[in-house]
Amino acid sequence: YLQDNSGAVPIIVSPNAYWSQNSNMTGLDDVASFTSLIYEGSLEYANALSNKLTVKARVAPVSLGFLIVFEEDPDLWSMLFDSYDVHASVIGSYLIGCILYSTMTGKMPPTSQQADVEELFGNARLLTGDDWGYPDSEQAAYLWNVARRVTIQGYKPKTLEM
Repeated sequence: YLQDNSGAVPIIVSPNAYWSQNSNMTGLDDVASFTSLIYEGSLEYANALSNKLTVKARVAPVSLGFLIVFEEDPDLWSMLFDSYDVHASVIGSYLIGCILYSTMTGKMPPTSQQADVEELFGNARLLTGDDWGYPDSEQAAYLWNVARRVTIQGYKPKTLEM
């Protein structure tokens, strides 16, 4: 039995799909269908949780943000991942951070200059051996806009199968 009196709103992260030679992809057709399964499951979980609480759970549509980048810029999409093509790179983490911020607050994070992007991460993530480094200002602006589209505008990727 779940009871919540704090007024806190649960945030369910709909994680990104990936496509990797380093992982067993059996049963998955492509990035779009993988994303669709993830997103549909996230919505179902949020709805089930909302039925048990007095507040409505929100879904942070990370999966949709990554799919938009996959559709619009496959080269940048590959840069969203670490060298194993599964976990987010620093560039992918920037997109995830923008989506989480917007989902939690209902507004977009302030835009930033390249130096600000580098300061956000400091040395923490680059010490993990990230292949791509920080997003440049053009990439950061594009990813910020993708986050805005999926969180504020409710945009759904063209290849989402629901």
